[in-house]
Amino acid sequence: MVTLIAIVGTIAVPSLNSLESVRVASATTELTAALSYARDEAIRTGSIHSVEFTAANHLVQVVKITDFGTMALNRPVVRHPISRQLYSLDLDDDPTTSPTQLVNLTLDFDNVGQQQRVDFMPSGQPVWIDIFDQPYRLLSGSIVLSAQATEQTITLDGFTGRITSS
Repeated sequence: MVTLIAIVGTIAVPSLNSLESVRVASATTELTAALSYARDEAIRTGSIHSVEFTAANHLVQVVKITDFGTMALNRPVVRHPISRQLYSLDLDDDPTTSPTQLVNLTLDFDNVGQQQRVDFMPSGQPVWIDIFDQPYRLLSGSIVLSAQATEQTITLDGFTGRITSS
């Protein structure tokens, strides 16, 4: 009996690790797609689009900024291009990504430091825009997603807005 439990245990552990890898990969794909969509929509429409991160509850939203002076009132969440639902990723509630967590968010902007949002200009350049419509250039951007022993990093280039994952 003990031997049977040991055999089942050795089979189950690798499959759990594999499942975590799939979930982190899924979350990475979803988040990369959200960043790309915000950037592409900014270029396509000529209006600023943003990705907002709420690291505490692992929530990511793609929004269109209509007026920075009254930011809280004018941040409609855009619709996902395929599902037509509001473009919001909840890593905790999505069965394809849970229990993936946003473990490190580093969006460092010139003269303002760390922020929880990245805005994309119509040129596609990632910036952070204050309430006075002043853009600040992204110096470095990385997002680390993790579940158990599996970890992936998404990097955002501050000049081009190019998004890569590793």
